[in-house]
Amino acid sequence: LTIFANDTSGNMGNASVALYVDTTSPNTTASSAGEARWQSAAYNVTISPSDDLQVNLTYYRLDSDSWSNSSASGAGSIVVLINTTGNHSVYYYSVDQAGNAQSTRNITALLDLTAPVPVLVTPANASTSVAVGTIISVFFNETSMNTSVLPSFSVLSLNTSQLWRGNVSWNASNQSIFIPWAWLGYDQLIQVNVTGAKDLAGNTMSPYNWTFATASLDTDGDGNPDYNETDADNDGLNDTGDYLIGNASSINTNVPLNITLNASGNLSEAFGGNLNVTFTADNQTLVQFNYTFTNTTKLVLRNLTFKKDENTSRGGSIIIRGLEAPGKTIYVTNATGAQGVCIKDSPDVQSVADISKDCDGAYETFVVCPGSTGQYACAYNGTRLRITGLNHSGVVQANDTVAPYVQSQDPYTSTNTASVITFQVNENSTCRYETGAGVAYGIMDNYFDTANNISFNATVSTPVSGNYVYYVRCQDWHGNAMTSDYEYNLSVTITSSSSSSSSSAAGGGGGGGGDSAAPTKTSQIWAAIAAGEQKSMTLAIAPIPVSRVEFTPNESVVNGKLTISAIGKPSSLDAPAEPLYHWLHFDTSNMGSFSAVRIYFRVNVTWLNSVGLRNGDVSLYRNVNGAWVELKTVIDAVTDNTVTYYADTPGFSYFAIGKESKATVSLPTQDDGSITAALTPETTSAEQTAVDIGSASGAEVGSASDTAPTNESRGAAQGQSLPALKPRGFLVPLLLLILTSVGAGIVYVRAHPLMQRPKRAMEHHDHPVVQQAQDELARYMLTHLQAGHSLREIRQHLLSHGWHKKDIDHVIKERLLKPQAKPMLEPIAQAQVQPSVAASGTATAPVRSARSRQKSRAR
Repeated sequence: LTIFANDTSGNMGNASVALYVDTTSPNTTASSAGEARWQSAAYNVTISPSDDLQVNLTYYRLDSDSWSNSSASGAGSIVVLINTTGNHSVYYYSVDQAGNAQSTRNITALLDLTAPVPVLVTPANASTSVAVGTIISVFFNETSMNTSVLPSFSVLSLNTSQLWRGNVSWNASNQSIFIPWAWLGYDQLIQVNVTGAKDLAGNTMSPYNWTFATASLDTDGDGNPDYNETDADNDGLNDTGDYLIGNASSINTNVPLNITLNASGNLSEAFGGNLNVTFTADNQTLVQFNYTFTNTTKLVLRNLTFKKDENTSRGGSIIIRGLEAPGKTIYVTNATGAQGVCIKDSPDVQSVADISKDCDGAYETFVVCPGSTGQYACAYNGTRLRITGLNHSGVVQANDTVAPYVQSQDPYTSTNTASVITFQVNENSTCRYETGAGVAYGIMDNYFDTANNISFNATVSTPVSGNYVYYVRCQDWHGNAMTSDYEYNLSVTITSSSSSSSSSAAGGGGGGGGDSAAPTKTSQIWAAIAAGEQKSMTLAIAPIPVSRVEFTPNESVVNGKLTISAIGKPSSLDAPAEPLYHWLHFDTSNMGSFSAVRIYFRVNVTWLNSVGLRNGDVSLYRNVNGAWVELKTVIDAVTDNTVTYYADTPGFSYFAIGKESKATVSLPTQDDGSITAALTPETTSAEQTAVDIGSASGAEVGSASDTAPTNESRGAAQGQSLPALKPRGFLVPLLLLILTSVGAGIVYVRAHPLMQRPKRAMEHHDHPVVQQAQDELARYMLTHLQAGHSLREIRQHLLSHGWHKKDIDHVIKERLLKPQAKPMLEPIAQAQVQPSVAASGTATAPVRSARSRQKSRAR
């Protein structure tokens, strides 16, 4: 508004003033990190006033609190602290200087500071008689559970350590459900451990566990457990003579099964011996196998799980659990026309979900149809596939999507100007090589001599000494080609006598021995591995004492590679133990960290015996930043030639196999060859008997004979029973304590059992045993070495029957292992002591003297 004015003198002037008309209310906004999703830590809600002219006051409140207002007019943000768990609302509005007030607004503020907690579980904690087909579930205390994250269920039998796997899901009531793939065992104490459940704020539950007991087996379902019945399946046969318990309805199955034994469907007969068993459904044979029915190998059908075509999206499948019968034949629906089948021949296969899609998991074998791999074969049978050679098993149709890999190479060294390189792959393939790295398989120029094979060789020119590298790639007959090189390293040393003959190998590593192990390596590549997915690598390479590696990566893996090498002693590392069997190096590429790693390795029994170690005296050591860590090592299997162990480790590195830190060498190890000459007789009579080494004063004897085996039977003598040789009163005159005795059963030789309760000698003074005792021990050891027993076996047997360790080892060291011992052994071996003769007329192994036993009783 402008005003003009003049006075009477004619002077003019004006003035202006601004007038504002404000009818618009303020526009105040707010922002909240917890508006769209739950937060797990305290945060601020920010209120931002705004007006075309000027805000006078801003009012706000949290939930139902009293209103507050800004302390001064004008622009500026206001913060409201959210620090308590809940679904909060912040209300706000502003008033401008013209008195215009905006309508009240609100914004959501979500905050969750606590982790979810189970409030109800089924079956209930400590409940009993739970059905083996039960579903396990957990209810949580929150309504805001993150159902996109599945918790982990560990369902474990505390009786047998059996683990059950299954499907995990959520329902709309914040209940996580676990459905086992196989029935739980009967009469089992089950422990459930749940981990990993999260709420929408990201809070993770603490591990929660509880236990319950399953019902007792009641085959006929009459409410009376089998252990209370004499006819558990109510088939009219007493259980003592009934070797087939139950009928087809007893099996946990998803199809109606019929069972015949030797083509008979009457399962109420008394079956015995080796019979053909057939499972059928819809008039089609599904499983066939032979089973030997005896009182100790009863077939309890309630223990079986049978699933047919469990997941049709993966094709035809059959899962059989709880039935170990070598040589099973199964018939699988040919639903997809896949290239073959994946067999998981494991006693613990519970579902087709246990079988990996790439068929590269533990105990898994891919078999082309038609075709065979190892003991397994697949053939077309009309619209179905016939798979033979199974033991347990799980089978599903599968395509070969995994490239082959090189399992082993030999040789590693050569002294020739024309060398032969040889290697093996894991499946029938065609292989090529280049002298430069990174060439795709399809454009490689150098071919190996065979196609669709597993073993390959080629002659290469190696005119001068040096290290030659050949880059190998292979492609299987389904078109899967290796996308990275296998580096074949060949060390060549040309000498004046070198020729173009075949190359010389670097020596094998079956028997170990620390620094002398020949270097050798093998690699495997995985195109993709999901986080938490277990994979395995199986080896059958003599120089590498590793038989299998199982690992589970923490993160997803693309083109991951594991290389295992048997190496000589690294110059930068000290040996973790002596004696040492082997050095190993595990190297990874694109693998990251691991949640679990298990290494299976084997040790030659010959080496164990040569260094005086028992089967349980071996450990696997892992090097961590230059320091050695001894891993807990467990015996997995024992054969005549090797002992297989496994150890769990958090990752890969340098490893060494050697003597357990707490183990002691049980025998002197020095042997310059004289022991073999001294202890090997020129002839062994089939009528030779062990010498009775009873005392001249008339030691009591048992009635067991001790006939030595002939030369032809010596191999069988290993590991069989030895006759008892007890220390006598006259042998230990320097004892401070009298030998104690708790009685002995009759001792039998070889095929007969040893005494049930071996006696132990009390502590001796540190004095050598008398000459007569030394002769007796040496004669006894010599006799049974000639009979085919090992020195280690004889020593252990003497320890178990009361002879003191110091006495035994003194005689071994001074009488058997020294070169000068042979002249002394000959008269001992020829000494004739009249054997005591039992009623049978055969020489018998002496037991402890009556005088010693009288002293024991008196004591």
